[in-house]
Amino acid sequence: GDGNDQLASGDGDDTLFGEAGDDILSSGLGDDLLIASDGNDQLDSSEGDDRLFGEAGKDTLLGGLGSDTLSGGDDADVLNGAEDDDVLNGGIGNDILEGGAGDDRLYGLDDADTLTDMSGDNLLVGGLGDDVLTSGDGQDSLYGEDGNDVLTSANGNDVLGGGSGDDTLLDTSGDNTLVGGFGSDSLTSGDGKDELQGDDGDDRLDAGAGNDYLFSGLGSDTLLGGTGADIYFVVPGDGVDTIIDTEDAAINDLGYAGNAIFFMGGVEIGDIHLGLGSLLINVGDNGDEVHIDGFEPNNPYASPAISTFIFADGVLSYEQLLDLGMDFTGTDAAEVITGTGIVDRINALAGDDTVYGGDAHDELNGGEGNDVLFGEQGNDKFYESSGADTLVGGIGNDQYFLTDTSDSVTEQLGEGADTIYATVDYSLASNVERLELQGHDDITGMGNAGNNELLGNDGDNRLSSLSGQDTLKGGLGDDSLDGGLSSDRLEGGNGDDSYWLIVWAM
Repeated sequence: GDGNDQLASGDGDDTLFGEAGDDILSSGLGDDLLIASDGNDQLDSSEGDDRLFGEAGKDTLLGGLGSDTLSGGDDADVLNGAEDDDVLNGGIGNDILEGGAGDDRLYGLDDADTLTDMSGDNLLVGGLGDDVLTSGDGQDSLYGEDGNDVLTSANGNDVLGGGSGDDTLLDTSGDNTLVGGFGSDSLTSGDGKDELQGDDGDDRLDAGAGNDYLFSGLGSDTLLGGTGADIYFVVPGDGVDTIIDTEDAAINDLGYAGNAIFFMGGVEIGDIHLGLGSLLINVGDNGDEVHIDGFEPNNPYASPAISTFIFADGVLSYEQLLDLGMDFTGTDAAEVITGTGIVDRINALAGDDTVYGGDAHDELNGGEGNDVLFGEQGNDKFYESSGADTLVGGIGNDQYFLTDTSDSVTEQLGEGADTIYATVDYSLASNVERLELQGHDDITGMGNAGNNELLGNDGDNRLSSLSGQDTLKGGLGDDSLDGGLSSDRLEGGNGDDSYWLIVWAM
């Protein structure tokens, strides 16, 4: 009736209806059906495979022995499966579902639900709303689906899927698979061989100990491998990702020592270039980047976080990757750019910039503006650009590529064998040993007081040396070669050439 009733079944397969009011329905032996209807009801299952329906109201459903099915219906319900393999359906409202012993299936369905099952091999599905899913022992599967969900599992080899929303996934032990889904998710695993997939959104993946697999997915992700030899999977279109890890000597699952990055989607070695931030790998031309934390520009080969880089067309060690060189691009403002201890390619762009190449063999371009470029150590290349630049080679065999005379070249005695490549009339700066004229124009090359080598281009050149022991080679064209003082070697090459000599009278 409509009052607060208490109904109990017997030994058969019985059906109990609660009607209106706050009722207590109890099953006995047999496979019973309990339907509460309206009111805040309590439904108790005893033995048998029972079906309990709370319907409207804030109901409490208790499973008991047997494989029971509990459905809360409308409003905020409490469901407890107790023994055996049960199915719990929360329904509408903020429900609490507890699986108990056995291999249970818990479905929160609508609204913000709390699902807990600490034993057995269980399936927990949050559904709509911001749900909290917790499992313990066993091989469990937890799926948050819609909403900002929190999924936590402990022992066992578990699968956790966040679904839509900004989810938090935590599994502390076992070999687990964590998938963030859509949204900005946080994935954390513990010991074991885990697989973490960020999917869409700006995600944080923390794999903990063990040899783990980390997939970044779309968005700007942060990936932490933890201890163990981890493998990071990068796909074109993933966005800007940051990898935080430490050097490890263990062998990863691909057979390489230490941590590795596997570039998927057909990425080849020629598709990447390096930069700083900390160690930046640009993938293609669509803004995809991988930042490897902990890189030391002044000691670049020390303690690499990633030891192996796998591409579609080959495998590079960390040292081989750095040998590709690093690219720097400045801004249109005046700035100071400092290179690293590996090969740097620096383009400062506009502004009156100061550029330091560092210890390796660098390529420096000041861009627009009146720039000062220091090659420092290494065999450096300087590329002339607009503006009156000061080019300081430093130690090493440096090369200067010049298209006008507005730039000044500075070299010190004994710093190396240096070369200027010029497409205009040019006179060698002090302590530069070699001048090579380029192009097809009829231009002039002038040496300095040292021992020079002057080479003409395809045009009609005039090459003139001063007091050193020089070598002049005209090349193509009708050239004029003037050895100046001292003992020189003049080679006209092709064309009708003229030689200017100083004859000393005895």
